[in-house]
Amino acid sequence: MSEFLATQLGFENAGTVYAKNIGEMVKMFELGKVDYFTGSFWEAAVLINAGVADPVAIKFKRGNGT
Repeated sequence: MSEFLATQLGFENAGTVYAKNIGEMVKMFELGKVDYFTGSFWEAAVLINAGVADPVAIKFKRGNGT
């Protein structure tokens, strides 16, 4: 999946990183180790509020936002 997204978004390479918690993920964004993230609404909100990420796609469950 990461290689497909990298190709579609114009990145030269792709990989997967794992964080112990959302705080560690914030640090990875700050250090430039992460460019793309998929996760829960709560995790995305933390990254957005920390100023390290912007939403580019939102998927609603059951098509109605719940």
